[in-house]
Amino acid sequence: MSRCFLLASMLVIASAPTWANDLKPGQWEITMSMEGEHLPSQLSQERTRRMCMSESETADMAVTMRERWQGAGCDDINVTRDDNIIEAQASCDHGGKATSIDGQATLHSDEHFTSQIVVTNDTVVTTHHEARWVSSDCEA
Repeated sequence: MSRCFLLASMLVIASAPTWANDLKPGQWEITMSMEGEHLPSQLSQERTRRMCMSESETADMAVTMRERWQGAGCDDINVTRDDNIIEAQASCDHGGKATSIDGQATLHSDEHFTSQIVVTNDTVVTTHHEARWVSSDCEA
């Protein structure tokens, strides 16, 4: 199950900035919760962390997202957008195990987005994210 957590963490980093031209660069606070069958209780607890997104990282995040997902062992990555809704699907190979990923994000404003990522392999784990821009200063 730790692979699902690692993958979900990598995907939130990868998918969070997908809407780069619409989000402010700087410090973001992301609250994440996971749910799934046989998920250990420590993984299902809500966690909040901060992440810095630079202006260069947010220049073309569809490209950045694909690169990060490819770096995580994913291919066949498909990203589409309809107004403020971004959808992404990918196939990944983690330790010889085929994994599919379906994600959807809603851009509420340039300072707030939510997303849901469903990771399917031997089990199904759904990760929910609530992200808010904190500051233009990444040291904040």
